[in-house]
Amino acid sequence: MGYRVPLLSPRLHLGASLAAGGAGGGQVDTGGGLVAKARVGLDYDFTPSLKLGLEGGRIESVGSFGANFFGLSLGYRVGELSGDKAGTRGKAT
Repeated sequence: MGYRVPLLSPRLHLGASLAAGGAGGGQVDTGGGLVAKARVGLDYDFTPSLKLGLEGGRIESVGSFGANFFGLSLGYRVGELSGDKAGTRGKAT
């Protein structure tokens, strides 16, 4: 789950999210696979389709694995899926 809000301009957004789920393998001690991740980040929309993102956070497991993470991303939006008023799936735009 997460939340994204405009910050100082309609193009700059602050976002935060929490996630939990299964992970593991590759000799990573996740203690049975349950992990949780918290992140905070900034996104800047150069155009309606092109954005730059910066994020950081923490991932923890039931086992001994835990780590901080940081990321820089460049994204391009190619379309969106949306539901109509009845809640059925629409076509990509």
